Amino acid sequence: MFHVKHSDKQNLWLTGIGICGFPLFAYPYYSHYVNIGSVGGMVLCLFLAVYGLFFGRIHPLLKKFVQKFKKLILLFCGFAVILVTIESVCIFRAASTPEPEPGRTILVLASGTNPDGTPPLLVVKRLEKAVEYYQKDTNTSFIVCGGIVVNGVLEAQTMKDWLIQNGIEETKIYMEDQSTSTAENIKNALEIIKTNGLNDKIAVSTNSFHLYRVRYLAKSVNADAGLLRAKTPWWLLPTYYPRELACILFYWIFGV
Repeated sequence: MFHVKHSDKQNLWLTGIGICGFPLFAYPYYSHYVNIGSVGGMVLCLFLAVYGLFFGRIHPLLKKFVQKFKKLILLFCGFAVILVTIESVCIFRAASTPEPEPGRTILVLASGTNPDGTPPLLVVKRLEKAVEYYQKDTNTSFIVCGGIVVNGVLEAQTMKDWLIQNGIEETKIYMEDQSTSTAENIKNALEIIKTNGLNDKIAVSTNSFHLYRVRYLAKSVNADAGLLRAKTPWWLLPTYYPRELACILFYWIFGV
């Protein structure tokens, strides 16, 4: 019978965590949406798997590296913890913002497209929240934002199709199909509002981790933006949350 020593069990755990965690971070590739969170997570999982398999060779080298740069590593980790804490507080405060009054023009932000031409789960949650808000005052309109084309299918079109299939009149849906970023989403949507005489007060439907950045971007263009907090499946947070932290830091340093 195959016998596994205690140290070998630890190595197997490292390898198992790496192998099992990899699909979690690879999920965005399914909807053709790749970010720093997914790439970083996959690299980390691959490292854990290799580290567990070749522990005897890698660990001594890693130990020497840590000892050599111990002070620098501790300084970096301390700074990272403080920065992540500050950003997380901003995100959680934005997520606790009360929902705006009914009747605002509803913006729904994109986040990739499934290979079959349907919106991914993250976007479905945004659409569901938008419809929930719309039902409180149906005398308003939707703007679905997303100009990236995947397998010949436009992000905004997949969202429009979903809304129509869920009982929303086509005449109440406008497509913003030129943008490739959240900043462009909001800027271009405001032009659609102006051109079509829609309510210039907007309600942006997106996931909780994304609300702070949306509010930050809306303020940069003087938009009166309320926030609609869509649910976020927990297993998607490891991918999207690190990316969000990186984007917020980028805006803080370089502006919009």
